[in-house]
Amino acid sequence: MSISTGEHDHLLHQLAGWHGDSVRLHEYSLHTVQQELGSRHPRALAVLLDSAEYVDAPDFEGLIADCVTLYAADDEKTIDVCTAVAVDMHRRGRHDDAVGLLERSLTDNERVRGIDSRLTLEAREHLALALLRIPDRVSEAIVVLGQALRDRERIIDLDDTVAIDLRYRLMSYYVENSRDELAIPLLERILDSAERVHGKDHPETVHARKGLAALYRGTNRYASEIPLLAYDLVVCERELGPDHDDTIEARFQLAWSSWHSGNPEHALPLFEQVLAAHERLRGPGHDDTIPVRRILSHLYAARFEQFDKAADQCEHLLAHHERNYGPRHNDTLVVCNNLAHAYHKTDRIPEAIDLHERVLTIRMDTLGSDHPDTLLTLHNLAAIYGQLKQHDRCADAYERILAVRKRVVGPHDPMTLLTRDNLGAAYSALGRYTDSIEQHKLALAGRGHILGPEHPDTLASSHNLAFALVAAGHHDEAIALAARTVDDRERVLGPDHPGALSTRHLLGRAYHAAGHRDAAITTLTRALADRVRVFGADHRYTAVTREALVLAQRAEARPTKQ
Repeated sequence: MSISTGEHDHLLHQLAGWHGDSVRLHEYSLHTVQQELGSRHPRALAVLLDSAEYVDAPDFEGLIADCVTLYAADDEKTIDVCTAVAVDMHRRGRHDDAVGLLERSLTDNERVRGIDSRLTLEAREHLALALLRIPDRVSEAIVVLGQALRDRERIIDLDDTVAIDLRYRLMSYYVENSRDELAIPLLERILDSAERVHGKDHPETVHARKGLAALYRGTNRYASEIPLLAYDLVVCERELGPDHDDTIEARFQLAWSSWHSGNPEHALPLFEQVLAAHERLRGPGHDDTIPVRRILSHLYAARFEQFDKAADQCEHLLAHHERNYGPRHNDTLVVCNNLAHAYHKTDRIPEAIDLHERVLTIRMDTLGSDHPDTLLTLHNLAAIYGQLKQHDRCADAYERILAVRKRVVGPHDPMTLLTRDNLGAAYSALGRYTDSIEQHKLALAGRGHILGPEHPDTLASSHNLAFALVAAGHHDEAIALAARTVDDRERVLGPDHPGALSTRHLLGRAYHAAGHRDAAITTLTRALADRVRVFGADHRYTAVTREALVLAQRAEARPTKQ
């Protein structure tokens, strides 16, 4: 049977899913057309493709064979029919059959039209999408999809809408499979295209920017996230106002990333602005203030040493936690400890002791005397007792801690060794120099074995032992150890490190105690100059060294032992 060129073109349009205005064959029933024209007639084939029966029982190979008869195997119309049939099969859920036809179509397109043909490109894209729907062929689909994306960017345009869609599909696959390092460059390109095509404030651009910022945050690339968050904050402030929830959240996210990128100076005022907005809009006791207060209390205390401000935030946190969790909840006790530390640093000692003793009582009752949190609270109390020169209570607390830690975690655990060092200092304050030296020697030996001879904690124990030796009058031993520790600390920590400066000061004191006036003056003069440069002329450490130097200068000279 011969058909006209017009019927050929009509068949192609129908097979490709294109509906012309001239004839709408889908209005006729498949049964009627087959009766009138025969089941192999081009019009009958076209209606078959549009019918519901297409999925159930079509002879696809026969259909393609008929197209080959009508045209030729390598005719572009036959290839397009093959592609159209495969795409329709994919749309109807017959993905395995679609993949086979699309692989054939892609091969034919590459051979007939070339690898840079737009239709070759589309065949590869259809193949990738069909493969994605077959679970055990997803990895193969990603390879094909990546090639399709590269080809479209090269052949068509970087900002082509299909290229952007392919990037989104690839990016989504990588994110779902926790391969963010591969997703990030794709989303960066998506954002670049969105900014060029739509502008920086278009919803699609905003969506891409927020997604990229989230990926940066999830991979701890906070510095990369900051420019995106900063622009979002500017947009929110301009479009929504400073007190809109989205603006406040954008400011919080920028503060968080600034903090975690190592720029707490930039983060602090942003967090303060977030807190002020929450307090103004919702009240100082609202739950939304709590996460910001927690962060601010940490920054004030740990980074900026603004302990009065840290105490203020902790007081708000404590009131909230007691109201919502109860006075014995662990989170409440953690805040109590933090508040006590802030009180301690601002010389509100009675209040600090009251809080620590309250926490200690509850933790002894709920956790027991051997629990690490109980020991930490007791350790904090011991430090305050030492500051108050209540050395008996300080030593007693450290003895209790040491006994538990030796039994529970062993004599060589770092926390056990830390407690030994602290107990040695308490013994020195009590004049129990033999006991002090014993504890410091055990701490030094343990840390040297566990941490190594040049670890900062080992060097701290060496300094502490030298201090105890000076106090005990073991001058020669103290001088030798202090001199060695100065050299080690300057080499390991740097010449301006507070620890190195402290040990040089101690060495000068050891010379003075031994009667070596010239060596003491030389050493303390350098220590004073270093502390003035590092801490300033009015710092308390500087004042201590200045006083020691004056005493050395007034002392009667005795010859230095070589």
